[in-house]
Amino acid sequence: MSLGRINVFIGENGAGKSNILEAFALVGAASAGKLDNEFLASRGIRVTAPNFMRSAFTPECNKDPIEITVSNENLSHVKYIIENGNEPYANWSYSVEIGTLGAREDVEIKEGVKVTTGINKGRARDFIDKIIKERDLDIDIVIEHASVFSKALIEASRHAKSMKSNTVDGGGSKAFEIGNKNIFAEIVYEYISSESGSGLYKQILKDFIVYSPENTALRRLDPEGQIEPLGINGEGLFKLLSVLDSGPNSQVVKDINKKLNLFGWFNGFNLVSGNSGETGSLAIQDRFLSETMNVFDQRSANEGFLFLVFYFALFSTELTPRFFAIDNIDASLNPKLCQKLIRELVALSKKHDKQALLTTHNPAVLDGINLDDPDQRLFVVSRNTKGETRVRRIENKPKADGVEKVKLSEAFLRGSLGGLPRSF
Repeated sequence: MSLGRINVFIGENGAGKSNILEAFALVGAASAGKLDNEFLASRGIRVTAPNFMRSAFTPECNKDPIEITVSNENLSHVKYIIENGNEPYANWSYSVEIGTLGAREDVEIKEGVKVTTGINKGRARDFIDKIIKERDLDIDIVIEHASVFSKALIEASRHAKSMKSNTVDGGGSKAFEIGNKNIFAEIVYEYISSESGSGLYKQILKDFIVYSPENTALRRLDPEGQIEPLGINGEGLFKLLSVLDSGPNSQVVKDINKKLNLFGWFNGFNLVSGNSGETGSLAIQDRFLSETMNVFDQRSANEGFLFLVFYFALFSTELTPRFFAIDNIDASLNPKLCQKLIRELVALSKKHDKQALLTTHNPAVLDGINLDDPDQRLFVVSRNTKGETRVRRIENKPKADGVEKVKLSEAFLRGSLGGLPRSF
């Protein structure tokens, strides 16, 4: 699946759209080194028993590791292997493989790093020296760990040559585990990450969140949630707007005000600070009401309006993640507003360097997409005859002369794109 900036996923209920979003969130949690249930839930993942968070097509599947590979256009890749023993209170653990897809000579050490050959030794030495100084590491400990690491790599390399195989399980593989168990392995992992571009993956993925804004959270304007600056349901929105309004990015709040003119009744909003220990509020103006009654707070606002405040804030600042998802982007919105919203979010994603995955059931959302722009992509999610989730990209095809041009929304409803129930 090759992504653009704005990626819209359609499909019938239960096809696996949310599962796709959660797969990215799970990789993000692994990148952040936080796979505990509390953290997973705060990132928008539906947490349940570990055996139910994996495939269940056969009895053996619920014990298999979850493997997710992320790659860039240069084909450098990171493969996350996420495991859980299904025991009571067992924690999830992960390991990674990094390198270049299609590389001829890789050495894979299980539960650790996949080392691609051809690394520049001089640059590696400089990088390791730099990390040792920055971390103020005990050189004796580094030497001890490096010795174990080196022996394992030599043994693995010899085994690879004798077997003429791309990947092998080398002796002393525990030396390659990521984390605090082997300092030298962690340093080498960081070096290889910087060489392959996977370091950037890690930085972007670790902040990935599946947002599902809720009316209740937006009306309360909770000051903050477990995740800052915005929680998955919209927590922290007032604080984020206040930070933007008072800092060098004050123009952002002004721009959000302008974009909210999509609502014909809207005449601007201001931020009102709360009393000590209390969250502030939005002072929203309705152009049609009398001067004595035309200002009200978010508790009286239309929920669709609050959703747009959230979306515009999310897309308009570098304080929020660069890569994220929104489940059911169409919630509480008029169909024509859905179409306009997608166009606005496309422009904001390019301006502020955002990449988003959006799910929807509203055909009008599709009419906001321009498939001639490679930054905008549409995917149909469905399940095959075995029940497995499949993702198919919809691309623009030139129309033959005399053939009627059909809107994407109409093509969706006609069944031409797929993604509709077939059982009735």
